[in-house]
Parts: sequence; structure tokens; C-alpha cells
Amino acid sequence: MFDSPENLNLNPDELAAFIRRVYDANARARAAVTDRLLRAKLAFDAQYSPDELAYIHSVGGSDSYYPITKIKCTTGAAWIRKILGGSEKPWAIEPTPDPDLSDPLVQQIVQATMAEMQRITAMGLQMTPDDAYEYARDVRELMVQYRNERAADAAKEMERLIEDELVDGGFKSAFNEFLADLLPYPAAFLRCVKRIEHVSMVESAEDSGAVRLVEKEVERYRFERISPLHVFPAAGQKKVDDGNLVIVSLYSLNELGKLAGVSGYNATEIAAVIAENSSAAEPGDETDPLAAYPEAKLFDQEQYRQNGKIAALEFYGAVPGRLLKSWCVRSMSPVQAAEFYPDSPQVPLSPEEFEQKLQQAAAEGIAQSEEDAAAVKVQIAGVDGVEDIDQLEDLKFYEVYAVVVRNHCIYCSLSAASRYIYSASYRANIDSIWGEGIADLLHHVQRSVNSLMRSRNNNLALAGAPQVIINTDAVRLKPGEPLQITPFKQWFVSGSGYFGAQKPFELMQIPDVSDSLSRELEKELVFADRISGIPEYSQGVSKGAENGAAGTASGLSMLLDAASNQIKDPINNIDEGLYEPLIRDLYYDKINDPEVPNSAKGDFKIHARGAIGLAFKEQSQIRRREFFSLVLQSPLLQQILKPEGIVALTREVVRTLDMPVNDIVPSETEFAAQQQQLQLQQQAAAAQSDELQAAIQQIDEQLAAGQISPQEADRAKRALAGEIQVAQRQQGGRPVPGGPEMQRQATREDAR
Repeated sequence: MFDSPENLNLNPDELAAFIRRVYDANARARAAVTDRLLRAKLAFDAQYSPDELAYIHSVGGSDSYYPITKIKCTTGAAWIRKILGGSEKPWAIEPTPDPDLSDPLVQQIVQATMAEMQRITAMGLQMTPDDAYEYARDVRELMVQYRNERAADAAKEMERLIEDELVDGGFKSAFNEFLADLLPYPAAFLRCVKRIEHVSMVESAEDSGAVRLVEKEVERYRFERISPLHVFPAAGQKKVDDGNLVIVSLYSLNELGKLAGVSGYNATEIAAVIAENSSAAEPGDETDPLAAYPEAKLFDQEQYRQNGKIAALEFYGAVPGRLLKSWCVRSMSPVQAAEFYPDSPQVPLSPEEFEQKLQQAAAEGIAQSEEDAAAVKVQIAGVDGVEDIDQLEDLKFYEVYAVVVRNHCIYCSLSAASRYIYSASYRANIDSIWGEGIADLLHHVQRSVNSLMRSRNNNLALAGAPQVIINTDAVRLKPGEPLQITPFKQWFVSGSGYFGAQKPFELMQIPDVSDSLSRELEKELVFADRISGIPEYSQGVSKGAENGAAGTASGLSMLLDAASNQIKDPINNIDEGLYEPLIRDLYYDKINDPEVPNSAKGDFKIHARGAIGLAFKEQSQIRRREFFSLVLQSPLLQQILKPEGIVALTREVVRTLDMPVNDIVPSETEFAAQQQQLQLQQQAAAAQSDELQAAIQQIDEQLAAGQISPQEADRAKRALAGEIQVAQRQQGGRPVPGGPEMQRQATREDAR
């Protein structure tokens, strides 16, 4: 049962009022950007603003809209998605190049050096300081090499863990939505949240081995796109982790009701929100008191209504400790607040009222003893992360995450080092979160293209049929006869002579200037290519790639490579604004997670390689294939390179061809097993070759002793030739000593 605010005798929520003031200030600071956001949305949807459309209709004529902005946005998004969505990840976790050795390892180096000095001295020799330094350096290099090998394995394991989190959390879908915002809008936003989800899992019983389906609560990362229209940073805010940031989100009444029992959420404030909503008018009613909240009007600007949902403010920023104390007191029950903070202005209870509340609490089973009350104080129902409200200083500011619905703060917690919110822009602005999107870059071009398109359509419509000038004084029409021009129509005119003194009508042809307007339109489209950095031929359009360097395959490849220089900027912004901070936050979480094995932890650095991949991806694949062909054609390189290296090179080449690598090339384990089997076969072949060599030597001895004739010796050797060739093949193609190949080589050496 929720307590109503009237029964609590509490003053208005000061924390909610503070956050509302921040939101109002941020909304005023974002006013100019809001116009750009709405303009970008209209441009991407290929729609005029209501004012522009009303003016066009008042003038008359065509209201067509050429979607150049949408074309460039979709093409650019596909281009970036192709670069970042290949077979390789656009990010990597790598060990630091020169890891710092811990103090225990340094002590081990010193102890090893001292032990070596003692050993040398015991042998009657002397170890100079330079020798000791060289020995210590060698020991350190061995330790660093060993640590680097272990760190590389740990980095791969950490990559696998984080990649699993990205897959399970729906990062691919969220990134596609993020990319759809990046191109048209001044900025795109994505965040990572932890949620407790009920999932169905298959497990086997340990005793019986029976397989069954069980429901479990699992904490998972979830990746969500945030609409740029819902983000309100502070004035002059440069990064999402700086300043007071407000995000507008939606909650249904069902979701709010479920949150009432979750730790950290204020059930009383949630009950007040639900009560206010049930007494409000129907959505869209001008008398609705909830329509006064600016965040509710935000969804009307997006041209749709979220029925049954309530707009809320998610606040990330600094709050004075006094307001947190105030909210903590409001979060308590009346008995808790009066017991621990009787002098608080938030709870003006008289002794009689306090005694009445205490009896009510005892009847409900709340704080029946002093021990229960002490336990409540330690586990205070207030700000998450604050065990005791006395820890908060009135004038000190604390970084918090809070949720405000209307005038009620329903949740508040001390925030972590990161807000887990990430942003990037197509063209970054170092002085603001908001950069420039394609809609901003092409704003003037879009207006010019639309104007030319409407003029061309209007001209084609006017020039397609003549204008008719009718002389009403010369035309005599029968009563009720319409004034229309039709084939074989009979005209009765006044006057005498051919058509009388005056012609009944004349035709006026409007000049067709659509060709000149089309040429001007093509010029504007060329400007759009240059300004946006997304050429028309990158869309697969042949026009624009028919003449000049673009008329050949190599020339077109060079032009596309040159055009990719501009697309590197947004990819680099994605690397710095999304991939690197996101992977770093997940990496820090894994480091602090006790369930992650220590074998996956280490001193790593996060490296986003999207822009680098664009610059070297195609060239590296070409160079890799060229080197692979060179290795296959050069026996010398095959002898120099490790067999394991050739297998790894083959796997990389097959992977770039988007072919099933494991079905074509053996893995490292399979190759090691094959090498071991081959070694056993070679050992058996070597033993067999020794026996064959002994047999050949015995035949030569019998021939020298005259025991057999030369013909018999030749027949015996030919009988052994087949076995010698088999042994030669089993030894990897090397000639068997005493075999025919060795004899031919000896003959050639004698001839030289």
C-alpha cells in the first residue's frame, strides 16, 4: 500500500525541482540545435516544413521534393557499414608494448643477478658491474617476453568475452540505428545499460543428466540508441561525460508500477505519479494539466503520440549533498524519518503525530524495535551507494544519476566514473557535442535543388500544352454550350469574312527551358557530392563515371580512394566517440568482475582501427595475396618460413575471401597432429631407407666378389627401385641415399 504525499506531510521534492531547472536551462541552450534537428528530420524524410508547404501551395504549382539528403545519408551509412562491418572487428585489445614490471618481479631480477654473481665468485672468477648489468637486462628481457606472450593470450581472451557481450546485448542492431542518426543529424548517441532479465536456459542435472529448461535471472548489458531529439546537454558541453546531461525517455504505467518494488526506487513518488496520471484528462486534450510539461510536448514535435506512456527526465550530473539528504528523508517511511531526523524541516511532526505514526508502523510491522530501527538506518532507503546519510556534505556536489517524472524524483544513485553514453558526429565540432550532419552541410544545396526541381516541373507542365486566349466578343455560343476546344468544333463568330473581323481564340506556347534548368540541377548535385564527400558514382550510378579518369576501372578506383579521404573523418569520430570508450568501459567492468578469470586480465590498451582499416584494408589484402603467391612459387621461402606460419597465412587469405576457413585449412591443433603423423612416417621411411641402402651395398659387394654377374646385380637393383621411390616420397621428396636419384646426381658430379 502506497502512502500518499498528503499523509507524509512533506514539502515539494527539491531534488526534482533542481533537475527541472537544469532541464529548462539545457532546453533553452539547445534551442538553435533543436531547429537544426527538426530540419534534419524533415530533410531525411523528404518533407517540407509546414510554413514552406503553405507558401508553395499559395503560389501554386509543383510541390515535389528531391531527396538528395536522404540519398547521401543512406549511401554514406552503407559505405561506413561496409568498412566497419567486415570480417575483422573494427577494434582490438592489445597488451601494452613495454609493460611495467611489478616490484616483486624486479626483486626476482635482483635476486637472480645476485645468485649469478655468487656462482661466478664461487668458481674463482669475478663479475664486473657491467657484466651484472648485462645479465640483469637479459633476465628482464626474458621476463618481458614471457609476460608479453601471456598478455597476448589474455588480450585474446578478453576480446572474446567483450565480443560475446556485444553480441548478446544487441550491439549490431543498436549500431545500425546509431549510424542512421549519425549521417543526417548533428550528433548520434548510444548507451550501454545493465539490466536483470529473465531468460530461458537449458541445463543438465548433475545426478541424472536429464536436460531441462529453466528460468534464470541474468544481468546483461543492453545497447540502446538514443534519439538526438531527446538529448539535452548543458550549454557549452563538449563531451557526454562533462556537465549536466538530461535525456528524455518514456515509461508506461505498467513499468512504473513494477519499479515500485525495485531497490533504489521511491515507491511513494511512483504512487504519486500514477495517481496524477489516473486523474488527468485524455492525451491530447488542451485542458490536460500534464501537457504543461515541456518533455511531453517533445513527442508531439516528432509527429506522433506515445499513448499510455509518460515522459521522464534522466539526469546525469552534479547535485549538492543537501538535496540528496532531502530526497533520502522523503524516501523513508514517516517513522524512519521522525526517528532519525526529527529536526528536519521535511518532517514537521508533533510528538502526538509522531506517537500516532509510531503506533501505525508497529501495527504494520515496521521498526518494532530499536534494533530494527538501527538496521534501517544502516540500510537507508535513499541514494544507491550511500550507506549512511550523514556521509553527505551539504555544500559538496556529487555525481548522480536520477530519474524525474513530472515533479517527482523516483530514483537517484551515485553514478559511476563513466555514464556509459557515447556520441559521435559526421563532422565533429571540438567546442560542442553537436557537430554537423549531412542535412546541415547540404541545407542550402537542398533548398536550391528543390527550387530547381519545382521550376522544371512547372515549366514542363506549362510548356506541354498551349495557353488559349479566347475573344468572348467574337464568339457566339448557344445557351448552355460550354466554352471548350474540341476536335471538329464549330465556332460561330460575329462579323463577316474569314473568322469575321476578329479571331475567336489564339494559342500561346510557353517556352520550354527545362533543359537549362536540368543543367543547373546537375551543377547543384555536383556541389552536393563535393560538400558531403559522398560522390554519386559511389552509389553505383554510371552517370558521372563515364568520362575522364572515372571512365576506366583503375581510374574509378583511384577516384573512390580519393573520395574515401573524406569518409575517414566520420569513421575516426566513431572510433574516438563510440568504439574506444565503449570497449574501454566494458574492459574495466571485466577487470573488476570477480567471475572473470585472472587469465583474461592484464595491462591492455584499446585500439579502434576503423579509419586505419579504411586506409589499409584493401591494400593489405592485395599485398597478402601477392605474398602468398610468392611463397607458393618459391621453394626457398618454403624452407625459410615455419610450416605453422604458412598455415596461418593460408587461413588469413581464405578468410578475406569470405570462405569457410575451418572447412578448407586445418587449425593449429589439426596441423600439429598432421605434422606429428608425418614425422612418424618419415622416421619409418628413414629406417626403411637404411635397410634398402644396406641391401644395395650388399649387392655391390657380391658384384665385386664375383658372386653375381652385372646383369643379376642390375635386376636386383631395379627390383628395389619401387621401394626406394616410395621411401623417397615418404621422406618429403628428398632423395634416398643410394637410390636412383642419388646415383644420377653422382654421375653428374663426376661429369663436371
